[in-house]
Amino acid sequence: MSANTTNTNASVSKRQKLISCVPGIILGGILVAWPGGTLEAAGVATGIACAVEGLLWVPGALKARSSQQGILAGALLVLGILMMLNSQAFASVLPVLVGLAAIAYAVFSLMGLRNKEGKGRLATIIVSVICIVLGVAVVAFPFAAASVTLAICGIVLLTGSVLGIVDALL
Repeated sequence: MSANTTNTNASVSKRQKLISCVPGIILGGILVAWPGGTLEAAGVATGIACAVEGLLWVPGALKARSSQQGILAGALLVLGILMMLNSQAFASVLPVLVGLAAIAYAVFSLMGLRNKEGKGRLATIIVSVICIVLGVAVVAFPFAAASVTLAICGIVLLTGSVLGIVDALL
C-alpha cells in the first residue's frame, strides 16, 4: 500500500469524524438551550410511533380475529393520537412515571435482600436509598427533573462531540 493511499484514507476518516460530530453538537446545544421543548418534541415523536404501531397491529388483529390484539391496536392508536395532540401532558407524565419506576425498582431490590447475604447487601441498600430519594424528587418536581436530565444529556453530547472534533483535528 502506498503512502498516498494511507494519507487519503486518513483524511477520509478525519472528514467522516468531523461530519459525524456536527449533529451531536447541534442536538447537544438544543438539549442544553431548550430542554422543555425537546421533551415536548419527544412526546410528539412517541405519539407518532404509538399511532403507527397501532395502525400496524390492525391488519394482524383483523386477520387473527383476536379481540386482544384489536384492543391493543386501538389503545396504541388512541394513545398515540392523544400524545400527538397534547404532548405537554405526556411531557409532564413521563418524568413522574420514571420516578415511580425508580422507587419501585428500589423497593423490589430491598425486598430481595431478605434472602441475600454478603458483600453486595450494603451496595444494594445504598443504591436503593439513592433511587428512592431521586424517585421522590422526580415525582415531586417532574419538570425540573426532566429539564436537568435533558440538559445533562446535552452537556455530555456536546462534550463528546467537541472532543471528537479535537481528536479528528489533531
